[in-house]
This record gives sequence, structure tokens and C-alpha cells, in this order.
Amino acid sequence: MSQHPDPEQARRAARRLALVTLALLLGFGTWHALRGPASTADDYAQYLLHAEALVDGRPYTDTGYIFSPLQWGVGPPVQSPGYPLTVAPFFALFGRADWIPRLLSLVGGLAFVGLAGAYFARLEPVGGALVALITAAALIQLEAMATPGPDLVFCALLWAVAFGADTEAAWSWPRTVALTALAVAAVLYRIAALPLVPAFFAFGLLNWRRHGIKPFLAGAASAVSFGWVFAVFGASRIPPPPQYVLDAVRAARARPARPMETGPALGGLRNNLAVYSRGAFELQLYPFPWKLANQAYHVLASVPMALGTLLWGARRWRSFGVLLVFAYIAMLLLLSLRASRYLWPLAPVIAYGMVEGVRWALLRARLSPARARRTLVGVASVLVALTLTRVVAGPGPRPIAQDADVQAMFAAVRAEAERAPVRVAFYKSRTLIWETGVPAAPLAGAPTDEAVYAEVASLGLTHAVVGSLDGEVDASVEQWRRLVVDAPERFELVRRSGPFALYRIRPERDLPGPA
Repeated sequence: MSQHPDPEQARRAARRLALVTLALLLGFGTWHALRGPASTADDYAQYLLHAEALVDGRPYTDTGYIFSPLQWGVGPPVQSPGYPLTVAPFFALFGRADWIPRLLSLVGGLAFVGLAGAYFARLEPVGGALVALITAAALIQLEAMATPGPDLVFCALLWAVAFGADTEAAWSWPRTVALTALAVAAVLYRIAALPLVPAFFAFGLLNWRRHGIKPFLAGAASAVSFGWVFAVFGASRIPPPPQYVLDAVRAARARPARPMETGPALGGLRNNLAVYSRGAFELQLYPFPWKLANQAYHVLASVPMALGTLLWGARRWRSFGVLLVFAYIAMLLLLSLRASRYLWPLAPVIAYGMVEGVRWALLRARLSPARARRTLVGVASVLVALTLTRVVAGPGPRPIAQDADVQAMFAAVRAEAERAPVRVAFYKSRTLIWETGVPAAPLAGAPTDEAVYAEVASLGLTHAVVGSLDGEVDASVEQWRRLVVDAPERFELVRRSGPFALYRIRPERDLPGPA
């Protein structure tokens, strides 16, 4: 058997895998998009509210979202403008149609997977196709295309920059302008595009003779864009508001210091590692119906993943893709973003690491390149098939706005708003605003009940919807459930449906005085 791979055979195999990936993304992506956002989703509604404000000619910030410093992590007062600016023209042409953000999520997912696969296909065609296949399966498993929002388009923009930057030829001025525009767009979509700035500058230093000053110009434009977006839209999130820092410091006094923590503003390295370790396991896929089997698989898969990623970094350390990935990892570890969706841009790297690590081991075991390729395709196909079988057997996305009990609460909120001005608290506040048009804040949680009551008064809240969907655990909801029981004089029940209850909040002045 020949020890040399057949390039044409590899390209044919890669094309077949690409067609399978495209079919899976279109099929599952359309299914999820039609089902609607998962119950845990809420950010998307704030982006759509910004877009609606732009179309209506209102100020960008006029969304009805009442920011709570006690719940700053739920969402900032204002979201970055990239996604609303993309959606607004479609809203202006077609109205507030549900298919617009759903279509953007589907297109973003296709672009993300396609660009990442094409990037790694430059190294080896079948490897790139397997990266696309595994990444697509991970997105389907996560129901990523079920929820509108900037995440998938943001991922696509990052990989578009990496794909365009890593070229053997010197950057032309048109390429530089295009890469700068893509980088600025990524910054407008998410301030998590910050790693583009050091990546451009490091890439420029390492490749000065080939590209000259051009990467530095792209980096400077990205830095200026980031500074503007951060100052206008992102300063409320990183660092957190002063009140949150003070509350965190007070809470920290009750326990000993932990050596890996870096403080409230940067978050704890240990907590970040925990969040992103779980996120990495999700991107490695959950192919089995048994918890122990998945745990064993993740331990085993992490070895070739780490090996393959290190091999890629060692071989391509001057490339923009490697520099961007390692800058992005540093950002995730240092900043308190702590949402596993911020790991999504690294899904192709995790997939490539697993593929390349296993390939390296197979070749060291003296398998021919062709046989190693067939083994990789077979193993990856089985893992993807098992994962998607679990997706099909699962319940699928569970949109909170389509839940009968939540709809009853929204109807009651609308009825209350017809009687008098209403400002309501709900654990999915931005979804409530999008569905009802009533101003809302997240349910505030605090170390003391008095702090919650003070927050209610400062925000001028008149009502609260207390409850969460079955199976969801929310500390703030649990605190409010206890408040309603412990201080019934503060709350007047309006309506109850399933696990939810709508209460009027009595102002302090109307409460009975001490006996």
C-alpha cells in the first residue's frame, strides 16, 4: 500500500464531507430556527429592541430595559450596535418579522462553519472538512441557531479575518481595507473582539518583511473602534458598576481569600476555568446517553485535543489564526465574561485539535496516510451521528415566550399596563419587554432583603412576575419566592399560572407602620 496520500482522493472525500455538513446545518438549523429561542435565551430580545428603536426613530437606548446594578451580569444597559444595525434595515422593510433574526442566525452559522472549515482545509482538505462537520454538530447540539443574536455572525467575522489575514502573498491595500472592515464589524458586534487588536500587532511584528505596516493599520483601526464601542456601550459590563464591586467585597469578607481569584473586576481564574472547561466539553460533543460514558470520552478526547492544538501552535506560531486564538484564550481567562457561548469562536480549534492529535497518533502507529484519513472520517462520523441522534430524540428548543403559563403572565402584565403605568421585574426581563412592550427589569438578588427592597424603590418597580420554568434554577427567583412568603404585606397577588405569579408591589408609603 502506498504511503503517500492521493491529493485528488482527499479532495473528493473533503467535498463529500462538506456536502454532508451543509445538509446537516440547513436541516437542523432550519428546524431549530423555526422552533424558536431556547428558554435560557434573553439577550437576543435586547438587541431586537435596539433595532426597533432605530427603525421607530427613537433613541438607541429607548428599549424599556431597566438596568439593575444588583444584576449587572444579566445584561448591560446598552448592547453593542453591530447586530441591531444589521437587523434594523430588514425591520424597516418587512416589519418586526420573526424570520429576520432567525435567518441571520442560520446564515451566520453557515458562514462560521464554512470559513473555519476553509481555513483549516488549507492545511489538509479532509482535516478542514472534519473541522466543519464537528463544529456544525456542536452548534446543532447547543441549539445555537435556534436563538437570534450576534453570536454566530460574530464567530463568522472573526474567522473571516483569520482566513483573509493568513495568506502567503503580501497584503494588498484592498485586502487590508477588507480585513480592517471585517475587524471593525466584529468589534461592533461584540467587545469580545478585543483580541483582534493584539493579534494584528503581534502578526505585524512577526511578519514585518512580508506585510509591512498594513497589519498595524488594521490593528490601530480595531483599537480605535474598540475604544469607542467600549466607552459608549461596554463600560457597564467590564469592569462592573461600582455598586456591584462594593457588594462583592462585602460578600467576600465572609469567606477566606482564594489564591486563584483576581478580584471582582477581573473575576476568578478558577471560576473561568470551570465555566470554559464545561464549554469545551460541549464543543467536543456529547455523543452518549450515559453521563459516565461522556465523562470518559471527554477525558480521552482532551488528550489529542491538547496535543493537536499545541502542534498547530508550534507549526504556525507566526500565523494570524494562532495569535488570535491564544489572545482570545487569554481574554477568556482574565475577564469575567463567564458565559460558555463566548467559547464558540474556538469550536473549530477544539475540533482541529482533536482531529490533528488523533492523526498524529495514527501516523506514529505506522498507519498509511490514506488509512489514517479513513479512520478519522469513520470515527468523526460515528461521533457526529451519535450526537445528532441524541438531538433528534431530545425535546428541542423550548421558547419561554411560547409557554402557556408565561403567556398568561404576559397577558396579565398587559392588562395591568392598560390600567396604569407599569414597571415590572421578571427573570427574563428583556423577553417580557419584547413580547409586551412593558418596561421591565431583572429580578434583583442581593445578600440582604433590605438591599432588594431598596433596589425595587430606586428602580420604581410596580410589579413582579415571580417564578421560573420547571427545571431552571435561579437564585434571584428563589429569593423573591421567599420574600413573598416572609413579607406578604408588601405584595398583592394579581394572577397565578403554573409556577409563575404576578404581584403588585406596594410602595413603602402604603405599608402598615410598626405596631
